[in-house]
Amino acid sequence: MFIKEFLIRRYGPLTDGGRKVLASFNLFYNLNEEGKTLTIDALLKMMFGPKDLRNVKGVKRVEENPEGYVVIETGAANKKIEGEDEKAGKVQKEIKLPEAGFLPHLLSISALEFKNIFLIRDSDLALAGEGDFYRNITNRLTGLRSDDIKNIREKLPELGRITPGGDFRNTAPDKLKDKYVKAQSLLKRIEKVLAELEEEKFGQFEEELARLEEQRTKISDTLNHYSAAYNRERYEKGQRALDKLQNAYVERKKLAHFNQEEYETWQRAGSNLELLQDDLRRLEEEIEKNKKLLEDADKELKKNQQEHKKVEHAWNLVSGRIENTLFAYTQESSSKEGWKVLIENPYFQGAVWVTVLIFLLSLAGAIIRPDWWLFLLLGGSFILLSTSGWFYCRYIWQIRHLAEKEAKICAEAEKLDLPAENIQVVRAAIGRLNSARELGADLIKDAEKKVEWLQKEEDRLKKELEEKQKRISEEEVRINRIRHNVRIDKIEQYASALRKKQDLKNEFEKQKSILESHFGKDSDMSGEEAQIDFWKEQVDSLSNYAQSAIDISYSQNTVAGLKEELERVNKSQNELEERFKERSEDLRDIEKELNSLFHGAKEFDEAGEDYLPCQTTVDLEMACNKIIKWIGDREDQRKSALLAIEIFDQIAAEEEEKVTALFGADRPVSAYFGRITGGRYREVVFDSVDNMIKVICADGIKLDSSQLSGGAYDQLYISIRLALGESLLEGDKGFFILDDPFIKADRERLIMQLDLLSEICAAGWQVIYFSAKSEVKEALENMIKEGQVKEFSVSG
Repeated sequence: MFIKEFLIRRYGPLTDGGRKVLASFNLFYNLNEEGKTLTIDALLKMMFGPKDLRNVKGVKRVEENPEGYVVIETGAANKKIEGEDEKAGKVQKEIKLPEAGFLPHLLSISALEFKNIFLIRDSDLALAGEGDFYRNITNRLTGLRSDDIKNIREKLPELGRITPGGDFRNTAPDKLKDKYVKAQSLLKRIEKVLAELEEEKFGQFEEELARLEEQRTKISDTLNHYSAAYNRERYEKGQRALDKLQNAYVERKKLAHFNQEEYETWQRAGSNLELLQDDLRRLEEEIEKNKKLLEDADKELKKNQQEHKKVEHAWNLVSGRIENTLFAYTQESSSKEGWKVLIENPYFQGAVWVTVLIFLLSLAGAIIRPDWWLFLLLGGSFILLSTSGWFYCRYIWQIRHLAEKEAKICAEAEKLDLPAENIQVVRAAIGRLNSARELGADLIKDAEKKVEWLQKEEDRLKKELEEKQKRISEEEVRINRIRHNVRIDKIEQYASALRKKQDLKNEFEKQKSILESHFGKDSDMSGEEAQIDFWKEQVDSLSNYAQSAIDISYSQNTVAGLKEELERVNKSQNELEERFKERSEDLRDIEKELNSLFHGAKEFDEAGEDYLPCQTTVDLEMACNKIIKWIGDREDQRKSALLAIEIFDQIAAEEEEKVTALFGADRPVSAYFGRITGGRYREVVFDSVDNMIKVICADGIKLDSSQLSGGAYDQLYISIRLALGESLLEGDKGFFILDDPFIKADRERLIMQLDLLSEICAAGWQVIYFSAKSEVKEALENMIKEGQVKEFSVSG
């Protein structure tokens, strides 16, 4: 069975790639994602159809069916390349698929058999579910009854509703194992609940709950009356507080223009005005006082000036008439005193007497005995005596001349009304006159300075007075402006208004606190008016309670006691209800679990009981009996099924030995594997116990297939495929479709496996090799050039 040619016009993204006429060894080379896998899927769909491919994984990438055909040639024993003559003795037949139908109907080859033998994908040469596959092939080829035995054996656990291990089955829809375990658990639970209900006296729960409910209602009604009284009192307090608050708000709003800052401004201005007025009075007094002082100082200055003028006039006369003469007298008197000191000097007087003595002696000597030195001594002493005589004459002349000047000076002084007894008196009088003149000048200067200072002081005081008057005017304007704004004249009235405003504010805050404590505060509202409206709305909402519970006065202690009592009743009621609820829920759970567990069960349906209630202890006791019976029935059913299975297992063991006929010494699989491996392995066997392929080496060592090297493993499963395929095709050769089976192999192993495929083609098989691996093309390059391998492109 060969594929002679095929054509795929359209399949998903694949376009018409043209007619492909195949040879013995065919290589379809393209890069990944260029249609390689889709081409294989299209070939499988055209050969088998969607119904047969439902159990074959990996053929669902495109939902549509391909457009095209595949020509299958059957009956050819060996055909290496296209165009060779058919071998003698074989009747060839061409089948065009899917026009003529599909392979399962035409050649009795199922899609699963084709996939496991003739299709190798994803580098996996092993067979899917190989143990069962070998049995099916063996049954088909040898006519064994293992399938019938197996089917009966498989139905026994289903009939007995048990697993292969003898346990109850747990498959839908029965889930018998879970149901059995749940039934045992439910039985224990029901028995436990029954004991607890009897201990708790479950039947008296409803009567006790009714009594507690009556007590709770009575307390709740009383609390409602107190709540109404509380709301009435809240309404009354709120209304009073709201009225006072609104009144305080309105009155305070009238006094809104009165403020502490303005009051303090008026107060400071008034204080400043008083101080300034005191300063003004003080300045006026100081100015008046300074004015008198200035007048007195001016009079004194004028008096001093007049007196100084007289003294100055007298001094001028003295200076003109006496001063010069007195100065000359003073000079001469000083000279006379010098002469007097000289004349009266003892040394001078001694020298004169010595000179007189020398002169007399020299004169006497010159007269008695004249000698030149005596004359010389006489002349010298004479000169000295003459000089001394002149000094005495000069001194006597100055005395007389001074006496004359003194007399003249005294006469002039007498004329000027000055004391004139002597020159000393005159000089003293002139000194006194000069001192009086200088004193008068000093007095005038002092008086002038005093007048000048007093004038400056007057100017300063007047300037300060003007400033004070200006500030007084400013403070008066400030006060008058406040008076005009508030329409009052006295600061006491302003202070009284402020106190009233503060009292209103305190009253507002007091009532505000009362309202906040009773009705809270709306944080979203800003402004007092909005808050007042909020409280008014809150108070109005309680107006319905204005006449409620008038005969009751709210008592917090009484309410607290009632609440505690209600809490105790509620707690007892809740605990009892919770226990009742728990027990009721337990009963409902048991009822639900019981009916869910046995819904549709034959045992209950046959008794005519569609639903089993579990609301009383009697119901629970009946449920216990039914569960016990159901568990016993299931145990009997399982024991019967296990016994039947044991019998059929013995029959199946005898049939299983026949499955190994495909394998073993001198069988096709062993022959192919020995020939391909060069005699390294002598036998391939199938271990039906382990459900595993094993090989025996030339030296007799037995190995599992998983223990083989990668190359030997691939050779083993190719050998199995060759033997199975040849048996299935009744001695005819077929084709293999390979989708990169050696993608994980290194270059050395790849070349070895490609050589194996070449040998298979030489043995009469057809290989259709799809690859996106460049190493495959490179390894087959020489064979492609020699024509041993025919190369195709998937896309064209």
